[in-house]
Amino acid sequence: MIKELTTAYKLVRYGLRIKQQTFFAILFAVLGIVFEILIGEETPLGAIYIILSGMFLYQMILTSDLSTLVQSSPYKKKIQCLYPVVSLIPWLSVSMVIITIIHWNFAKKSEEAYAQQANLMITLGLIMFITLVYFGICYKFFIISTLVMAFSIMLPMGAFARGGVFADNGLSFSQGTIIACIMVVIGSVLCIILTNAFYRRDISKMALRNLMRNMK
Repeated sequence: MIKELTTAYKLVRYGLRIKQQTFFAILFAVLGIVFEILIGEETPLGAIYIILSGMFLYQMILTSDLSTLVQSSPYKKKIQCLYPVVSLIPWLSVSMVIITIIHWNFAKKSEEAYAQQANLMITLGLIMFITLVYFGICYKFFIISTLVMAFSIMLPMGAFARGGVFADNGLSFSQGTIIACIMVVIGSVLCIILTNAFYRRDISKMALRNLMRNMK
């Protein structure tokens, strides 16, 4: 695993617009922290931004596939199907630990807050599951997958706004956190499975157009 991680991070240098991607990754992380401080008790938005900042790393490694050097590499399939997800493991792990600590402190305020934060963690897990599955297919089915993802994310966010995805279920904060982590793991596995399943399919023209625009 260490070898795979090392290789994945080495590929970042061949990605498109590294400085721009890094800037947006930092911006998302900073916005996430700000949102966590200001409104983190009431919404998973800040946590989502923190975790999504790592997705720019996924994209940088995936776009390295357009490099001439990488195109001739025997690891081309791994670059599309494995390394992008592997690169996220440390970031997702650290992010979930930090987010759990923050929301555990919110949960300790009252019994009502405890139930709310348990539901927030489950909502976060659902959204990350959807996002990881989306990354597994978005470069091959860009338009339809983006529309489905946008609609799918609205469901848990709307449910949380109405009281929780699993309101009044009696789940503890720790159980909600475990469920969230399990959903992230399953989403990561499905992402790898989907990228392998559609590996031979051409990149969506819309996705390719966006990637080529980044090369300019």
